[in-house]
Amino acid sequence: MAKVIPLSHLLKILGFCIIAVVCLLLGSEFTESVFQRADASIALRWGAVVVGTVSIVPWLWTVFWGVTTGDEFVQRVALVGTALAFVVAIVVNVAFGLLQDARIVGWDRHLQPVPTAIILWTFGVSVAALYYRFRP
Repeated sequence: MAKVIPLSHLLKILGFCIIAVVCLLLGSEFTESVFQRADASIALRWGAVVVGTVSIVPWLWTVFWGVTTGDEFVQRVALVGTALAFVVAIVVNVAFGLLQDARIVGWDRHLQPVPTAIILWTFGVSVAALYYRFRP
């Protein structure tokens, strides 16, 4: 049986999730704006790479903190959901590559790795949670 998360703890997790998503969006916007500029120096481009990379850390920390505060059920759901998301990510990337090879999707199109990973991880954990909740 999963334990109940106190309201104050839930509000902290939700607050950190909101901050993490804002960091991802702002980091992504900053890096895209720098990469679009033709007159950006190499130092500014390196800075944009660092900002884009570091902007993922709050999200990863929020996920890690949320999983470690849960009981064994939450940890098992997260583990199985992560494994499922990994397999689905491989399938999605292979399918996207094949779509490009078949000229259904242009070569100038790319999957954004961070949003794709977040969506697939959320999908995997949701499927695992539903499976463990309703299995016989």
